[in-house]
This record gives sequence, structure tokens and C-alpha cells, in this order.
Amino acid sequence: MAIHLPERITHGIVVNGPVPRRYIAQNSVASKWTNALMSASFVSCGVTRMPLGAGERLIRNTDTTAFPQKMYGHSARDREALADHNVAASIFTGVQHVMAPSLEAGAGAEDIGSGLSAWTTQVDRLRAPIILYHGREDPNVPFGSVAEFARDHGSHLTLLPEDGGGQLWYSHFNHILDLAVARCEAFSAGD
Repeated sequence: MAIHLPERITHGIVVNGPVPRRYIAQNSVASKWTNALMSASFVSCGVTRMPLGAGERLIRNTDTTAFPQKMYGHSARDREALADHNVAASIFTGVQHVMAPSLEAGAGAEDIGSGLSAWTTQVDRLRAPIILYHGREDPNVPFGSVAEFARDHGSHLTLLPEDGGGQLWYSHFNHILDLAVARCEAFSAGD
């Protein structure tokens, strides 16, 4: 959106987002499930659906919190957030939506594959500054990968590291809102 609507999108915040595969490949990924997902995304969107489906079944067949707690167990902040049944249920609902049959079958798996693809040329076309707000303990996208990606595209991207994991949306929600509001206020003030 920042590329296609530069007059409307003046700033952006990416929270624990993916970076292209080549950055992740150089760093270790703590989550075995994520390793399987990334390996599958190299093959095809259809194959990407297999580990997504396995994750959905694991969540469904446990108490909803067990699989996410294990996946994000490296971060005390994530474990704390995921202990809330509503947070775990929200994640499960998100996984179900990614896996749900729709008019565009496999769209969720395709989105995951494209998030890991080589999209660096798109970043180079940005005119709006983007903040990458990323947890140092994210098991899915290693912090070193995000830091390297931000360094390579420093004219457009600013890394804002956080002492948290892969669930900043839940564990640091108020700070994310503060970041978004600060950008809106700066824009309104003409900055």
C-alpha cells in the first residue's frame, strides 16, 4: 500500500513481520514448525498448507494454549500473553481463517509464501518511512535477520527492537497503539 498509495500512506509500522528467505536462511529459527513451514514454502503454496494444517490440528487437539506456548516458549513475555485463553483462541481463529476454503483457495498459504519471497525490490521503491517493530525473542523470524534486512534498506526502514517475542500484538499492544498514534499526530502536525 505504501508503494501504490504514496500520497495516502505516509508512514508504516510492521510488527514482527516476515523478511525475505535469504535473510532468514542465514540465521537459525528456533521453531521447528516454522522451519517446516519455510521449507514447504520453497516448494509451493499447496505444500505450504501441510504444516499449516498440522499446526491447526495441534492447536485444536490440545487445550488451545499448549501448542502456541511450546512454539513461543523462548519468550517469557509471549508465554505470559499466551496464558490468556482469549489470546490463544484468537491465534487459533487466525490459523483457521488462513486454512479456510475460500473463493481464492490457498490464499493464506500464498500470503505466507509471498511474505518469505524475495520482495526487496518493493522495499527499494518505498517513499514512506517504515518502522520494523520486532521482538528479540521471536522464534519465527530471527532478530538478526530483521536487523540485517533493516541495515540493507536503511533509507526506508528503521528497526525498533523490543524485549519480547513473536506475540508483540498481544504482549505490547498499548505500545503499538502509541507508535501508530505518534505517527498520525506527526502527520497531522505536518511532519
